[in-house]
Amino acid sequence: MISAAMAASMLTGCVLTGEGEPEGPSPFDGQWTIGEINGEALLPLPRQAAPSLTVQGEQLNANLGCNRLNGNWPQQGKPFGPLISTRMGCPAPIDQWEASLSQALTEADGYRIAHSRLQIFAGEAVVLEGYRPGDVHQWLSWDGEWSLTVLAGASEIHGLFGGRAPYLVLDLDRVQAHGNSGCNQFFATPTAAGEALQLAQAGATMVMCPEHLMQQEQLMMQHFANANRTVEVDGKLQWWQDETLLLEFVRSQ
Repeated sequence: MISAAMAASMLTGCVLTGEGEPEGPSPFDGQWTIGEINGEALLPLPRQAAPSLTVQGEQLNANLGCNRLNGNWPQQGKPFGPLISTRMGCPAPIDQWEASLSQALTEADGYRIAHSRLQIFAGEAVVLEGYRPGDVHQWLSWDGEWSLTVLAGASEIHGLFGGRAPYLVLDLDRVQAHGNSGCNQFFATPTAAGEALQLAQAGATMVMCPEHLMQQEQLMMQHFANANRTVEVDGKLQWWQDETLLLEFVRSQ
């Protein structure tokens, strides 16, 4: 059985490039939250504003939490060119984010919307991905506890003491999430990042874990950040990045 979320994904997962679109407001115009630059997830700290990129006609501006960056929004296939920026000194990691954004857009020459996300390209590589925040209450049916069954990039999943699998507990009605990656407890604010349920501003206990559990924890949290769609299919909750399955959970018994 395909869930309502999966059906919505099928309807909204079409690709828009801006070429041959009907006259009217551009689907690219407006503000986008920047999720990734050059494949690296941007994870703001608690109470830190989300990095954003705004498109207005032939102009764009970006704010990652310090300087304002301005440039051109070109026709499809044309280079973006360099950005103009204010020159304030910025704390880490914002200074690195700004440098990466400036380089990425200087090299960029194309864009599209896929899975409700803005993707900017340099050649064939996606150098920036952004999304419009949504309402997590659309996924209230996912509330409850889920056990991890698939973790892309891991040769095996290491459970907790007593054999319990790493798990995720969603309380989307109260916009809360917590779980255990195999060692540390984590907690996060669920957000609707386009078609993906993202765990933002995550925190965790600070137990020193064996190296293999630390790697499992880092991989799990990175997958939550990198996914661009989340679907429920046949009772399995899945996080995907394009056509790659990153995480899969089943209802805990």
